[in-house]
Amino acid sequence: MARHQSENHYRLLFEFSMDAVLYTETDGQILAANPAACHLLKYTEAQICSLGRSGLIDASASPELPRMLEERESKGRTEGELTYIRSDGNRFVGWTSSAVIVDGSGLRKTVII
Repeated sequence: MARHQSENHYRLLFEFSMDAVLYTETDGQILAANPAACHLLKYTEAQICSLGRSGLIDASASPELPRMLEERESKGRTEGELTYIRSDGNRFVGWTSSAVIVDGSGLRKTVII
């Protein structure tokens, strides 16, 4: 019962956070996006998941991306500025925090805020 309550608690935090939150594989595949992320990026959750990291981040305008990926891999977390691409093609710079987590099956995932 406690685990079910805990899962519900974290689901509510994810769904109702005012910050954009992405739950991803370490390779950039997006597994879930909260409503704030959908609103900010102007995509549906399904679209965000299908685009992945490479479809949402303008790597050519995000010089910190390689450092951030390396740092997250080695230290388990990172922060920095990335340039995101909205569905209308507009780009914006966002301060991004990312951390590696271990899911209930023992697999490494990431949370990006």
